[in-house]
Amino acid sequence: MKILITGASGYIGSRLLPVLAESGHEIIALVRKSHLKTVPQHLHNKVTVLVGDLLDEHSIPPLPTNIDVAYYLVHSMGDGAPAFTRQKLHLQKPFSNCSNKRSASRSSF
Repeated sequence: MKILITGASGYIGSRLLPVLAESGHEIIALVRKSHLKTVPQHLHNKVTVLVGDLLDEHSIPPLPTNIDVAYYLVHSMGDGAPAFTRQKLHLQKPFSNCSNKRSASRSSF
């Protein structure tokens, strides 16, 4: 399977990525900062790291087509519940747009 993981350098994403890659899946990892794109050497041939910020839809590089599964693991701490909810909704829009354009058959939030 070809799997997109947003938030791949976060707590959950950084643990999920090697498990999926070691299981034979092709991984596209979207990270916000280039210094966070460290992938274990033995997984380099199974993982493609892309740098883009979901807060800036124009910074998101073109994603490969035919993604089978897309994981949304981006979580940002806000200033209280209303701000947190607004930010989550703002971040999810570019993810939905990208995964829909790339024909992901399944998405997980």
